[in-house]
Amino acid sequence: MSAGFEVVPASVGESAGRAHRAAAAVRPVDLAGALSGVAAGLPGGTSVPAAARLSDVWGEAVPKWASDTEAYGGQLDEAARGYRGTEDRAGADVQAAAR
Repeated sequence: MSAGFEVVPASVGESAGRAHRAAAAVRPVDLAGALSGVAAGLPGGTSVPAAARLSDVWGEAVPKWASDTEAYGGQLDEAARGYRGTEDRAGADVQAAAR
């Protein structure tokens, strides 16, 4: 029984790609803009202040999520490169020892 752990660099790289694609898909979404017509559509309505607050929250949260997810994808890319490098070095060490 092994006390270590196993990482599949290709899977880490695939996860990085998914994170990058998710960020790219969400980045252009303007949820805040969808609420811009509430005040005009419901003049004096009690929902207007709530819609304005929600618009502010979405206006900050969606871009931050996209940015954070893109950064996470970058971290996964870096981890995958590190794991592949470690595997390559270990393989070279095994080959050198076999000579």
